[in-house]
Amino acid sequence: HHQESVRQAAQDLIVSKSEEIVGRFFFRMTRNPATVGLLSYVESESRLKRSMAAWLAMTFDHKTISADLEAFVQHQANIGQMQSRENVNFSLVNYAKLMLKRIVEDEIEESHSSDEALIMSRYATEMIDYAVDLVNGACRHEIIEMIHHQQPQIVIRRTANSLLN
Repeated sequence: HHQESVRQAAQDLIVSKSEEIVGRFFFRMTRNPATVGLLSYVESESRLKRSMAAWLAMTFDHKTISADLEAFVQHQANIGQMQSRENVNFSLVNYAKLMLKRIVEDEIEESHSSDEALIMSRYATEMIDYAVDLVNGACRHEIIEMIHHQQPQIVIRRTANSLLN
């Protein structure tokens, strides 16, 4: 029961601070030459910030996920499919995931005692890993589907771009 209350505390904190977390994330991403390219394909930063805050809220909405895990998985898959069409680089996505986890851990550590913070951080980072792994899996699947549907020139170009970026 204690774990459930700690998980709820993590969810409440992350959802209530989602705008701050996203703001810190973008601040770091736009100041790193290696990651600024990840954001360049997006139409507007404010739109992406809203989408990311909504993604965080969804990722940490345990009740909704428990009620309809399939919808959660499908939503992550839709993001992965979009990323494959936009040619988003896997290594930059994984770097962004690591950065996001560190920011969330910092937020938790700033507001909770060390014992609670450790459990909350473990839960939070596992949820971020799970969601981003679903996104990446769908992105890879989409690339494989393109190969199967005789579109190798697109796949080769995208793969070369994502390796070079």
